[in-house]
This record gives sequence, structure tokens and C-alpha cells, in this order.
Amino acid sequence: MVINSKEVFDQLELRPANISDAFQFVALMNNQYARKIKPEYFYWQYVYPHEPTILMCAFKDDQMCGMFGLKKRRLNNGVFIGQAVDMLIAPEWRKKGLFPELAKQAVKSFNGEIDALCVLANTAGKHAVEASLGWCNVGTIRTFFLKGSANITGKQVSNNIFGDCAE
Repeated sequence: MVINSKEVFDQLELRPANISDAFQFVALMNNQYARKIKPEYFYWQYVYPHEPTILMCAFKDDQMCGMFGLKKRRLNNGVFIGQAVDMLIAPEWRKKGLFPELAKQAVKSFNGEIDALCVLANTAGKHAVEASLGWCNVGTIRTFFLKGSANITGKQVSNNIFGDCAE
């Protein structure tokens, strides 16, 4: 059951993340996921990104309680996609309409420059976008390598931004 969104949103500040939000971002992510991250991940994704990126956040009394990231990426056929990343709502704020609102504002921030949306998600993320946003699976990417990263495994990674996961 979703409660009245106006009541929820009256309690919250919704805005794009800024550099001072790094530690709250890390805390919220690390409270929910086994893979721990460091502030450098936030800086890489949202402060110094390779492609246009936004992280829409929700705050209650200056405490981050939700986020939805979106990267604008150009496919080799000229189509621009919005790739959803770092989608997370704190447990006590779930099922209150916050996730779709953050997604809507992230997409809106690109002013119609995105032709399609996609997510490379874990199972929870896949179910969240299907249930809350009405997205559907239209295909699968079998292999996804970042340029120059095909040999990255275990301890070969130095100065990694994911905390201790590769050490």
C-alpha cells in the first residue's frame, strides 16, 4: 500500500546530490549492501563523471533517505539512453511513492534528451523498476566490460573504490 505522496513529500527535501552528500550516500549504501564503498565511488560517479549524470536524493531533516541515479549514455546508433544507477530507498521510506518520484525527477532533469531507459540491476533493482516504474525486460546484455577493465579481478585492483571487496 502506498500512502498519500503529498504527505510524504511535505516532509522531505528532494534535490540533486552535491559534493557534500558523499558521506551520507556512502552510509546509506553501506547499510544496505554487502559490497562496501568509499566516498571515492560517489566522487567518480557524481562529481567527476565521464558522461552526464545526476543523482536525485531525498532528505528528511538533512538525513539522506533515498536516491536515484541516472547516466545519459549514447549508443552506437545515436540513441541516448538513461541508465539507472544507485537506486536505493531506506527501508523506513519504502512503499511511500518516493522511488518513482526520484526516478521521474532524474529523467526530467535531462530535458527530453533521453530516448529510452535501462538498468543493469541486481534482482532487487530489477523488481523495483518493474513494480514501481512499470519498466519491462526487453533484452539482456550478456557481457559488459568497461574500457580497459577486462582483466580486473581480486587483488589485481589497486586503489579500488569499492572498499575491501577486492582485497
